[in-house]
Amino acid sequence: MSSKCSVEDNSLTCFFPADTSHVEKVLQQLTYIPFLADRERVFFDLSLVLREALNNAIVHGADQDRSMEIECRVSVDSGGIDIVVVSPGHGFDWEKCLEKQLPECPTQSGWGVFLIREYTDHLVFRDQGKRLECRINLDRYQEKDRQQF
Repeated sequence: MSSKCSVEDNSLTCFFPADTSHVEKVLQQLTYIPFLADRERVFFDLSLVLREALNNAIVHGADQDRSMEIECRVSVDSGGIDIVVVSPGHGFDWEKCLEKQLPECPTQSGWGVFLIREYTDHLVFRDQGKRLECRINLDRYQEKDRQQF
């Protein structure tokens, strides 16, 4: 199974095997979204959120089973950036994970959802944690980064 990504206007859609080696390839595709050009802070935040969401889907959702396919979609509109990541795996107890606060994360694991929650304005898990939907509102940024595309 190979990775497939397409960028159309200000949207990115990717399908790829549940292998962490594909994460950076997907993130590289963000550079082809016109709106993100010259918006370093927005690009950084989006990259951080997407990296954590993809790694979680691969490692925890699909158990790094390369026969499983991860789906991700990023779309930009005038008010923000929507991110959807879908893993075909078994899901996870997202409610328990969202209850954790920073001091309660003594290990290296568990930081992904915390960071996603901190860097997004809306976060929802569906289908027993197999589907993550989040949004970064552009009004959190300076005027330069919010300008219409």
